[in-house]
Amino acid sequence: MTGGFSDESTRSAFGRAAEREGLKLGEDIVLAGFLPKEKYYETLARARALIYPSHSDSFSLAILESLAAGTPVVAYDIPGPRGVYGGLPAVRFVREFDHKAMAEKAARLAKMPEEGGRGLVEDERVTSFLDDRSSWDLVAERLAEGIMEAAAAR
Repeated sequence: MTGGFSDESTRSAFGRAAEREGLKLGEDIVLAGFLPKEKYYETLARARALIYPSHSDSFSLAILESLAAGTPVVAYDIPGPRGVYGGLPAVRFVREFDHKAMAEKAARLAKMPEEGGRGLVEDERVTSFLDDRSSWDLVAERLAEGIMEAAAAR
C-alpha cells in the first residue's frame, strides 16, 4: 500500500481485518508510504491489488494508473468511480466505510494466482477502456462528445 491511513485506529482496523483473512502487514501487505512517481509505478505494477478507500472522487487517476499497470482495484462504491469504472471486471466495489469487505476483496485478489488477477485487467472491456483513455487528447475528445450529446438532448 502506498500513501497513508487517516489515523491509527483505521490502520489498526485494516490490520485486524487483513489478519482475519490470513494476511500480515509488513509481510503479505507492504505499507510503502508515500513514494516518488517512478517507484510508485514500479510498486503498483508488482502489486496484487490496489486498495482505493477514497470517499470523494470522480475520474480517479489512481484507478486508471493501476489498471494501466496491470493491477486490479478494490474501491468504495461511490458515484464517481462507479460511473467511470463500473462494469470493469478488474475494479471491485464495496459499500463505503465497509473496511471488512474491502479487506476481504483485496485478500481474495491477493490470493488469486497471479495470472488470475492479471487476467481481470487483460479482459477486453478493460483493454478497450484503457485504449480509449490512453492520451489526454482522447479523453478531451470523449468529454467534448459527451457535452455535445448532452447539449443536443436539451
